[in-house]
Amino acid sequence: MNAKITFTAKLLLIASAILLGVAQAETNRRVGYAYDKQTGRLLYTETHHEVKRDGRVVKSRVAYQDGDGNVFAEKHVDFGRSATMPDFHLVNVDNGHVEGARIGNESLRVHFRRESGAEVKEAAVSAGPAMASSTPVSTSSSMRTGTPWFRGSPSTASS
Repeated sequence: MNAKITFTAKLLLIASAILLGVAQAETNRRVGYAYDKQTGRLLYTETHHEVKRDGRVVKSRVAYQDGDGNVFAEKHVDFGRSATMPDFHLVNVDNGHVEGARIGNESLRVHFRRESGAEVKEAAVSAGPAMASSTPVSTSSSMRTGTPWFRGSPSTASS
């Protein structure tokens, strides 16, 4: 009887280890730099912390830092509902800028506030197949003053 219990316990332990290994997520960190086109001055750095499952990004957190390393904005991105139209929410604590989008069954809900003290504007757009374009769209005109020019590393760390 003891041998049977021990065998069953070992089998459960092995099965659990296999399942946990499959469920574990890979994390990735990428860093990008935005420079002023005219002066070459660093405007900001953005650090992307990505969570991948089965080789696909499922969540991302982006921290935007000024030249001194102070975080002035953060964006959370969730690809759980759609690989091409992720839910996201961005907050810039320097100027109060807020924007985001969330896909639903029938519509895309968006919200936007240009700066602190301004009204948050919300809208719903009818969702459809044409909405998921493969063309990248910038969600912010500029995180910092100046015209950004991006340079960055595709991957600085992975685990």
